[in-house]
Amino acid sequence: VTYTLSQAGTQIVGVCGSGNDSAVDVNSLAPSASGSWLLADKTDNNDPTPLASFLLPLPGPNQTSWSVSNTSNYPALLLVLKQSNNYAAFVLDVSKALSGVWGTVKGNSVNDLSHASLYVAGTPAPAPGPGPGPSPVPLPAAGLLLVAGLGGLAALRRRSARA
Repeated sequence: VTYTLSQAGTQIVGVCGSGNDSAVDVNSLAPSASGSWLLADKTDNNDPTPLASFLLPLPGPNQTSWSVSNTSNYPALLLVLKQSNNYAAFVLDVSKALSGVWGTVKGNSVNDLSHASLYVAGTPAPAPGPGPGPSPVPLPAAGLLLVAGLGGLAALRRRSARA
């Protein structure tokens, strides 16, 4: 089987394995500096909110589109394409758009995909927060003087009422 995958217009070189892909297999084929690969999603598991999607063929020979959602901000992503009794694992560049085109060819069988798997590694980065709140507004010295002046007038009025 010949596997091709491009991300943001750049061809990615993958590593190949045989049989079904598993975390044990992909960790030995494509070790990650971010930690062990963990299976995050698989296209044939009927997930209602898939992280990886594979679409119908695009115009052009032997190409279909793919996209991956990395809402948890994992530092490392690995995409596996499986056809027949083989698979290929591709390390994605998380700093680029997580989409592109893929293709498989085995004899006369073109773009026949058993499934695709998405593996993640590392600790998810926290989502960016709303940022710091507004800065406190300092009370100007004139405000303090106003309060002191009103207090003095109240004291004077009380004194004159006694007299």
